[in-house]
Amino acid sequence: MLQYADYKERGWDVDILCTRCGEPWDVFSLVDDMTPGEAKDLKAGRGCPCCASKELCTEDISCEECDRAEGFSSTCSDKKFKNIAPEGSLAQAAIADIMGDDIDGLAASMEDFGFT
Repeated sequence: MLQYADYKERGWDVDILCTRCGEPWDVFSLVDDMTPGEAKDLKAGRGCPCCASKELCTEDISCEECDRAEGFSSTCSDKKFKNIAPEGSLAQAAIADIMGDDIDGLAASMEDFGFT
């Protein structure tokens, strides 16, 4: 089974999705860019650095159409977020239950199923 170093050596970009907001994260980010607590929260489905401190938006319109969007990036003034990949997030939650701590297997499965 390939491990972190194998992916990095080959230059492969393998993603997992935040099950809360749908943000794609490179597997290497779990080791290189996140604190151990952030990586643990992401794997446990509690969110990523993009959404962990925000609430889910329940508005039935796009962020661009919302009057609370600020500027070109449509950043929400209420500090809320929308899941950008709900199908992928649900699939990843189910696959993560099966894979357990095997983050490489999770990322590969997400790629195999076409979610990343």
